[in-house]
Amino acid sequence: MRFFLVFITVIEAWGPIYWRLIGSSVGFILGFAIRLFMEKVVKKKQRLLKGTHSELIMIVDYEEPQGELVEIILFGYFAFGLAKIKGRKIQEFYKRLLEYVI
Repeated sequence: MRFFLVFITVIEAWGPIYWRLIGSSVGFILGFAIRLFMEKVVKKKQRLLKGTHSELIMIVDYEEPQGELVEIILFGYFAFGLAKIKGRKIQEFYKRLLEYVI
């Protein structure tokens, strides 16, 4: 009960202008937080569910000891898949890729 009386005294002492400024500031911050949450979480899920994902094919030429590191890095950036081509097949792959692009 004592807290309530102190709170009423503070409200009366500060006046209506200060409390309007405090209320509008709290409302702005609360509205901004809700909007930020909606943009970052809810809208992101909606974009992912639409299925409009761009695809990228990346060719990485590396030595054999670096293979595991390349795989860790690619899957760290959420790669959907990874294919490894060894030996002479890589030269044939480059030829076919260039023919396809040109």
